[in-house]
Order: sequence, then structure tokens, then C-alpha cells
Amino acid sequence: MWASQVEESDLPQIGPDRLIDAFPEHAFAIRRRLAIDPRFRAICDDYLDAVQALQHWEASCEPQSAARQTEYRQLIDNLLLEIAAALGEPPGGANT
Repeated sequence: MWASQVEESDLPQIGPDRLIDAFPEHAFAIRRRLAIDPRFRAICDDYLDAVQALQHWEASCEPQSAARQTEYRQLIDNLLLEIAAALGEPPGGANT
């Protein structure tokens, strides 16, 4: 899980508040779904991991940095679409 991979002081910067910043009108639903829906939590964990990776590549001077930034921005966009879709479903997904 993403929280175990970072220092405690980093958690507010990459935790649920980052998701709420993206979907402020769904703040309550995000916190609720994170608490009760493992599928939603997994999507959000992937999103937070991708944000961290993008931050790494944005700070990098490695030759592949620009390509990786593009890849992670695309992944983040796709995960945001998946999160938005999940917020429109009942907890556990439409098929559970």
C-alpha cells in the first residue's frame, strides 16, 4: 500500500487530499469509498503511485525523463477517468 512506502510527513501531500483536490464535489464520497471499497482504494493507490512517479521524473535529469513524464501524465489521466467512473457506481462496483 502506498502509505507504507513513504515517510509519515509525506502523507498529507499525497493522501486522500490529492484525490479530493481533483474531485472537490465528491470529498465525502471519496473518504467513504476509501474506507469501505477495496476496488476503489486500489484504483486510488495506483493514482497516488503514478503521481509520485511523475514527481520523480519531473525532477529527473535522465535522458528518458520527458518520455516517462508523458507516460505518467497519460496514466494519471486514465486513472482519474476510472476514479470518476467509480464515483458514479455503488460501492464495490456495478457488478458486485
